[in-house]
Amino acid sequence: MTTTPNDPTTARPGRPPVVDLATWQAARDELLVREKAYTREGDALAAARRRLPMVEFDGTVEVVGPEGPVPFLDLFQGRDELVVYKHMWYDGAPHQGQCEGCTTTAWHVKDAVYLNARGVSYAVLTTGRPDEVAAYVEFMGYTEPWYSVRDVDAPVGGEMGYLTCFLRDGDRVFLTYSTTGRGNERVNGSLGLLDMTPYGRGETWEDNPEGWPKGDSPCWSWRSDAAGNPSWGPTSRPVPQWRKPRTAVPEHPRPPVTSACPDAQHRQGRTVTNYRAVVMPDHEDREDVERREVVLQRPLPCRTPISAPHHEAVLDVVVPVFNEEAELERSVRRLHAHLRERFPYSFRITVADNASTDATPRIAQRLSRELPEARWLRLEEKGRGRALRAAWERSSAPVVAYVDVDLSTELAALLPLVAPLISGHSDLAIGTRLAPGARVVRGPKREFISRGYNTLLRSALAVGFSDAQCGFKAVRRDVAERLVPLVRDEGWFFDTELLVIAERAGLRIHEVPVDWVDDPDSRVDILATALADLRGIVRIGTALARGTLPPAGLRRAGADGGPAQPPQLASQLVRFAAVGVVSTLAHLLLYAALRPAAGAQAANALALLVCAVANTAVNRRLTFGVRGRGGALRQQARGLVVLGVGLALTSGALAVLHHTVPDAGSRVELAVLVAANLAATLLRFLLFRAWVFGTAARRRRTGSHA
Repeated sequence: MTTTPNDPTTARPGRPPVVDLATWQAARDELLVREKAYTREGDALAAARRRLPMVEFDGTVEVVGPEGPVPFLDLFQGRDELVVYKHMWYDGAPHQGQCEGCTTTAWHVKDAVYLNARGVSYAVLTTGRPDEVAAYVEFMGYTEPWYSVRDVDAPVGGEMGYLTCFLRDGDRVFLTYSTTGRGNERVNGSLGLLDMTPYGRGETWEDNPEGWPKGDSPCWSWRSDAAGNPSWGPTSRPVPQWRKPRTAVPEHPRPPVTSACPDAQHRQGRTVTNYRAVVMPDHEDREDVERREVVLQRPLPCRTPISAPHHEAVLDVVVPVFNEEAELERSVRRLHAHLRERFPYSFRITVADNASTDATPRIAQRLSRELPEARWLRLEEKGRGRALRAAWERSSAPVVAYVDVDLSTELAALLPLVAPLISGHSDLAIGTRLAPGARVVRGPKREFISRGYNTLLRSALAVGFSDAQCGFKAVRRDVAERLVPLVRDEGWFFDTELLVIAERAGLRIHEVPVDWVDDPDSRVDILATALADLRGIVRIGTALARGTLPPAGLRRAGADGGPAQPPQLASQLVRFAAVGVVSTLAHLLLYAALRPAAGAQAANALALLVCAVANTAVNRRLTFGVRGRGGALRQQARGLVVLGVGLALTSGALAVLHHTVPDAGSRVELAVLVAANLAATLLRFLLFRAWVFGTAARRRRTGSHA
């Protein structure tokens, strides 16, 4: 007998009818007939599978296990049959960045004791480097053997993501069967149980009753957040990793990266993943987030010299690239040769590919196989800042750096760049094309843009470093771990924002004059980059004025804290404005007094001269905090140059007025002068800050950076 639910609030539209037990049993028995037919068809398929032809191959081919290279025959462990799962691998990715589908499959065969009892051995093969594989196996707590088949041909190596079966007859070895995709579901008992539940797997391809919950892509549930909610967001990880035993949180956790792999990538067997930086450490849940916030508020410990085991990289040099198929291999091999021959520490080269659409990914991947110190990172979004963020945050080297792929900077400067970081002297290091001793070859257009941009930075943000955009920088990893999460820009402004925050936090920035030759083939969009940089300057300037940057936790502990934070831009503006108001009133009074006897132009020039000398002297002491007589004459001379600019502006305004309105009265003249003086005052502030007093003020605040 069929019934209708009485409570409409609990009923789902279109759900199967509600019946008594006898009616249900009859329907169940009818379905059982179909299930038995399905089982018998599966038995027939298994019989056909056992009759497939076999492929004999050399069983002595070597794979690398936890004890080193062994012949493939050893994986049988004396048994006649072997089942392997070929686990996809992303070189250099953190644990949570490895393939979530393969993690799900491998997790369901944590113990092969029943297979062993039936005379079948089990192992996991992957193309990862042996050291990375060993760390991952330990992290996951796997007990079944894993082997690296990097650079091993099929059928032992080859494409990953397959379940494969082998047979041994003495010393002869045969390939008997292989499957991938949904064929791997035989391992995943959870899917079999889900197929029995009312809502099934919750995947879009399923045939469900009308009104049943809509499904998602087949891989939607492979990752989750700390609360167990399915998610592919920046804090997610493969589901089994949340169930492994807890691991202690390091005092200064390293932000990892995670993959965001669409289902289509897995179905097509692609081995390219999309990494993006996140701010959660490698072993983190909600309690860890709170602990991390506490850690970020602690001062950085005092700098100490860096030491690392000889087998670990001290320096990781990142080369961000986008469509650099013509330049990449030559540059990476040149960089590699230089480091091998002239760099006294162990190193790594990471090619960070920014969504290239040409042959760059293939070249980078091949280089990572051919050069033992080279690695490759693929991102599906453009942006130099995004590439540096992803590469630096996942690096284990105590010093991270980057160079432009064109290697415009002479590599002889690389050791002087990183040596102060390794020794513990400095926190960051930058190559500069604008400091004394630098040798630069480039056209006048590039020279003007570079100097103009850095002058703007000194004017607007009162920075002390000389060159923000030279593609030749390095930073200690303990500093990068605290700095990089604060940087919002993902493009060309990333460098500038990083340096401004570091300098305002009192971190020590070392500068190295470089030999630099411009790349005439540069494809940087100058206009778009300039506009983005201007927006970044406004954003950072606003944050500095509000006091939201930098956080107190960035400062070094103890007396080694480095230079004091520069005065806030807002306070300088207030003092300068006060001096400017007084100067403007004095100028107008003097002009009004001199106008009847000297005429408009002469009265304006004389009043401006007197007020400018007084204005320079007062601003020197009050606004920019420069004391003593050192450099006073030079600063007054520069102040007179600024006066000339102001005179040209105000006199030009009067000239335009008299040309346009010959009979303009004194009130109109005064109004025009007020407007012109306001414009001249703003320009004077920028020139005072960047040029007249900039060097002296920066020396007073920060001392030498070199």
